[in-house]
Amino acid sequence: MDNPDNHPASGGEPYAADIAMYLNMTAQERERSILTLLLEINGRAHASEAGQHQLAENLGRAEAAMGDMRLQLDNADALVSNLQNQLRQAEARLDTSYDLLRDARDYLRAQQGAGKAASGGKQPRVAAPKDFNGDATTVDSFLADCFLNFNGNPLYAGDTAKINYALSYCKEGPAVV
Repeated sequence: MDNPDNHPASGGEPYAADIAMYLNMTAQERERSILTLLLEINGRAHASEAGQHQLAENLGRAEAAMGDMRLQLDNADALVSNLQNQLRQAEARLDTSYDLLRDARDYLRAQQGAGKAASGGKQPRVAAPKDFNGDATTVDSFLADCFLNFNGNPLYAGDTAKINYALSYCKEGPAVV
């Protein structure tokens, strides 16, 4: 029915051809044409209502999903905040430990310096431990003698050097290596 040439925007008379065609129809044709238009309008309205209903359902699901995502985001924010607090506490403990180690190192260096100055710059000589035979009653004495040799001696800075030193005195009985 719509003829774009007769549309007001095209400069023609508004729907003149549609009006002329409508006037030339019989009453039955007019009724059928009106019913067809009404059915078409009704179908569009139902399609629009169904589309709106579907859109409302989709919107509801999207809002529910957003609510879940907000909850997950809040939980993640709380977790991040908790981890940041734990990290700050660990850093504080590490700083304290570092300070204690630095103070201990400085103290030991000062003690070594005082010992060297008192002995004319030389380390005092410590007796070597007696050979260890594996007897449980002498193990404390043996280890104490070993530790006396380790303290302040840069040769025994690593664990491997200390172990090798101690094993070199395991020469008798079940302690033989």
